[in-house]
Amino acid sequence: MMKNTIIKYGSYSGLTIVGILAITSLIGYEKIGFKYGELIGYSSMVLSFLFIFFGIRQYKAGLGDEPFTFMQAFKMGILMSLIASAIYVAGWLFINKFIYPDFMEDYTNYYIESQKSKGVDSLQLQTMITEIEKNKEMLKNPLVNILITFFEIFPVGILVSLVSAIILRKNQGTTPLFKIKIPKP
Repeated sequence: MMKNTIIKYGSYSGLTIVGILAITSLIGYEKIGFKYGELIGYSSMVLSFLFIFFGIRQYKAGLGDEPFTFMQAFKMGILMSLIASAIYVAGWLFINKFIYPDFMEDYTNYYIESQKSKGVDSLQLQTMITEIEKNKEMLKNPLVNILITFFEIFPVGILVSLVSAIILRKNQGTTPLFKIKIPKP
């Protein structure tokens, strides 16, 4: 039952974030604005990772009175995060290749223009442009692109898994997460 829950809710999470990403890409960041695109992107990651909480909660509810530890809940959350992150990577690579292949170029232009409007001097701007070009070249390597994309989302999943495990663990028959001794007067 745990395996099915992990696969089901990890997939829900990954497909939700990819769906939001696809819609955002189809609308176009030129219309939304890259500034708001980042906000939408990270907010949708957190929202999609709510499926981790729901998956752990459903599994816990099916246990009845059986003990359910923090580590069991955290492990489930991490495994769901891995599935969701893998789906996100595959979705982003597809979107970047077929739906919005000019993303990097458009984002680069946006970033350079935003730096110019902030009054960044030409020497700093040229240094930034050189760094951006180096990063764009590095992202042409599929393995590097996959790893960077994976680590863009996976830490959010770890955080949501941690919070979910703290909230959903059962106290009966388990060691408390934090032991605090209050001295008696």
